[in-house]
Amino acid sequence: MNKILAAALCGSLLAFGAAQATAAVTDYAASTPSLRLNLRNDLRRSMKPADAPNDDVYAWVQGAILEFDSGWFNDFIAVEGGGFWVQKLDTSEGKFTRGYLNGDDESFGYLNAALKVRLGDYGIVKAGRFVTDLGYGAMPYRVPLITNNSNRTLPTSSQGVLAYLTPTDWLDVWAMWRNEVFTAKSSLYDGYRDEGVFDPVNMSYDAQKRSRSFIALSFHDEDKWRLSIGASYQRDVSNQFEVDFSNRMQLGDYRLKNNLCFFHADVNDDTWEMWQRAGIMSDDNFLVTGAHELALSWGGVFFTWEYIKHATVSMVIDTDIGFRYPWTIDRNLEDMWSFGVGATYRVGDFHFFFAPLYTNGYEDYSKNVSVEGMDFNAGVMYRASSGPLKGLTSYLFGSRAFEDRPGSEYGDHLNYWDIKFCVQYKHDFLQ
Repeated sequence: MNKILAAALCGSLLAFGAAQATAAVTDYAASTPSLRLNLRNDLRRSMKPADAPNDDVYAWVQGAILEFDSGWFNDFIAVEGGGFWVQKLDTSEGKFTRGYLNGDDESFGYLNAALKVRLGDYGIVKAGRFVTDLGYGAMPYRVPLITNNSNRTLPTSSQGVLAYLTPTDWLDVWAMWRNEVFTAKSSLYDGYRDEGVFDPVNMSYDAQKRSRSFIALSFHDEDKWRLSIGASYQRDVSNQFEVDFSNRMQLGDYRLKNNLCFFHADVNDDTWEMWQRAGIMSDDNFLVTGAHELALSWGGVFFTWEYIKHATVSMVIDTDIGFRYPWTIDRNLEDMWSFGVGATYRVGDFHFFFAPLYTNGYEDYSKNVSVEGMDFNAGVMYRASSGPLKGLTSYLFGSRAFEDRPGSEYGDHLNYWDIKFCVQYKHDFLQ
């Protein structure tokens, strides 16, 4: 833990020297009266042999979310909360629902409620249950380790205390203490689950809670660049450290956007003992990843890359933090490189994309089975920008992938396919 905090401090001091005083870019401390409805219909059908016995996936669900925000009372205190529910529409016996439903393939939900206190012009403190999902729109930008993307019908949420401070117009400070969390994988436990030690053999958490503490610093120059550094500590589970950097450059009529990320984690004490019993022989992991996109008048082109040192237990260490699009193929295996290229094309409110991805690594720590794959992805998204359908978003993504795994228990040559369809509608009754 001391090494992680020291690294965070060193990185912070370096960024401090480079920072320039400019206007803040986030409105996370804003709170206006709202009553928001979010309806989302998800259909998922896929075949992924390397996930056997849960390789055949089918789920069709309807999500309904109703959230409220009181707005600031006397410019000092506010409350927020909501109900989050996923209703099963259809599944099939013998098929895996992949986190869209609970562990019994049934409907489930959870409730959030939080009290917010405003610290003048210097930030807020929030206590209770609250959404911490970047893709859902609940966070102003990616805050290392604190934010997450559930990629499912319901967003990632946390139970605990969160502080957001703006001591200057070029620095944001985030801190969070959490003892329960909901992520996509938490659906197996009917909603929120305890922060604790996970047994990869029995796929269960122990009864004793281990709270997790986070700290993050984000330095920024308006929308030109942002450097964010975060660390977390959880007794008997893990120490984690992440650095994110992003910038935007204007190149004539075009704009270049770059995103870089470094992540490191090591497990400790009870979790390491569990991993050794399960045959996992590495107690640490790291990855580096980058995404580079050239925005053009008609859309854009992009290049993404990633390297991860070890295959890991995703219930403990989430390494699925790099790539922008929902590639199906495994990217988080042992000593694995991934490279993707692609293009987007915009026609009115429609957005089209095509993105192949190449992977090269090993199936597990033994490195007895090499893995080389190609994943071809295409999709279309519609987002109504005006008129009676404003607030409606719909997308259809398709993926076809091939892998060579000579000597693998799953087969020497694997074929994957994946289809995701979503229709989402958002409306604020008080706007």
